[in-house]
Amino acid sequence: MIYKTKAIIISSTEVKEFDRFYGIISADHGKKQIIAKGVRKVTAKLACGLEPITYSEIFLAEGRSFDRVTGVIIHNQFNGIKKDLAKIKEVRKFFKIIDWLLIEKSLEEKENKELFESLIFYLKLVDKEKTDNLKLLVVKFAILWRIIHWLGFQPQIFCCANCSEKLKEQNFYQMILPSGIVCEKCLKTVRINSQIQKINKEIVKILRVYNQKNIKIAFKLKISPQQCNDIRRLTIVAISHILGRRVDL
Repeated sequence: MIYKTKAIIISSTEVKEFDRFYGIISADHGKKQIIAKGVRKVTAKLACGLEPITYSEIFLAEGRSFDRVTGVIIHNQFNGIKKDLAKIKEVRKFFKIIDWLLIEKSLEEKENKELFESLIFYLKLVDKEKTDNLKLLVVKFAILWRIIHWLGFQPQIFCCANCSEKLKEQNFYQMILPSGIVCEKCLKTVRINSQIQKINKEIVKILRVYNQKNIKIAFKLKISPQQCNDIRRLTIVAISHILGRRVDL
């Protein structure tokens, strides 16, 4: 059976003499690996629409192991990114982290659609000639925290991770990743083996928005460079724990 799906190409790997595997994020099917036969031949017509960092509509024939590409319609090649080596490296590094996070688990249909739309939003921001780097980081961290939430690794940020009591409003909180925020009472009575991350109430509010809202709402957040650095630190610790390896953001 042949079907079509809108997808962002996030990676490519050469296989055999003329073929390639492609990693895609699809609006309908989430993260998926597909194969394009003969795509490395000089006469191949599909290669352009299957370059990493391209948004295409892909026609696929169901296969036993991997679905095979039969046609491609290009929607956006993001040429503003592909003309800038620094932007290419940044996007590929971001895609690699997403690829690692999604390697073990498939998302729900609604989550796949939100992830796809969020990545299109992110790529359009990077594609602009003048990019607000702070806003770009806000969006990138928002996407990663949404994925963390979907995968079930979201730290507890509404109640104490130890006693489950609702957190009281205070200027600073103590977070133990991957568990979450621990109240002052539990900090005095429970033995803590993990490193404690001290975070202010504004960072907690940002994480709660990331947890509950879509990317366009997160984009409107006003975040200072210091807050961005704090979010970056927490994101690195959280993802490094999930993957079992140190990541760089």
